[in-house]
Amino acid sequence: MYKYLIAAFLFITVYACSKADDQPIGAKSDQALVQDVSVTDSLQNDVIATKSVPKIVTDPISNVEKLDQPTNPLVITVTLKPGTDIKNINVRFTLSSQSKYAKVSPALGHMGDYSAGGNYTVTSQSGKNVNVYALVIKGS
Repeated sequence: MYKYLIAAFLFITVYACSKADDQPIGAKSDQALVQDVSVTDSLQNDVIATKSVPKIVTDPISNVEKLDQPTNPLVITVTLKPGTDIKNINVRFTLSSQSKYAKVSPALGHMGDYSAGGNYTVTSQSGKNVNVYALVIKGS
């Protein structure tokens, strides 16, 4: 009896997982947009004095997020609080709600030297939408 229950459970589990993978990726979950940036020091203290991140708006008809004023490249500017060691900070991007499956490359979220800034590519889940963000970090 238990063999049949286990077999049925495995069949249902495999079938349910395979159906989930067949779902199409819709525009409402396939964006590549940065909503916010956070910068912390080695003690996890917020060290941002000012910041500027490209504004995201939601199209009233399609309900899909998009950039308010697209530019190339998109620029994220951060000015650090006085006394912050720009060579020992942790930078993280918060992706928009419709970009939650996107990937950021190169990876962020580790302590490092960000004095040279850099370009970060955000790629949507399907790879259809790609945005390059230039990160500029300034000392105070």
